[in-house]
Amino acid sequence: GPTSAFVRHVVQFLLKQWRAGLAEQLPELMQDTVFSVEAELQKVENGLKPLLDMLVRVELRQRKAKRLGRHTAPKVLTERDDWECPHCKYQNHGERISCRKCKRDDEDYIEPDEFPKFEELILEKV
Repeated sequence: GPTSAFVRHVVQFLLKQWRAGLAEQLPELMQDTVFSVEAELQKVENGLKPLLDMLVRVELRQRKAKRLGRHTAPKVLTERDDWECPHCKYQNHGERISCRKCKRDDEDYIEPDEFPKFEELILEKV
């Protein structure tokens, strides 16, 4: 799709620039302990490939779901106990923030702090 194609293009462009900078021995890259190493570039390329492939698959699934009229409920990426919907009494998995049966939001759900350790570190340093 257009989003994954754009992301893939940008990532490939940046990796190409990095490779060209290494070939030209650019001082900005050569002074850096990570960016000056060819093996690091290779490691980044190998690490990004499955992520870029996954992006394409996710985009295809989303388009298919949209075409078929399916709408998936948002899911939480943190550990959470299963919960019972107070409206229809349906037993939902903890990852759901809205009821699978009646589609109402879990009124007791509190959104978790996404980056608590990062924020603590910033507060410590600032």
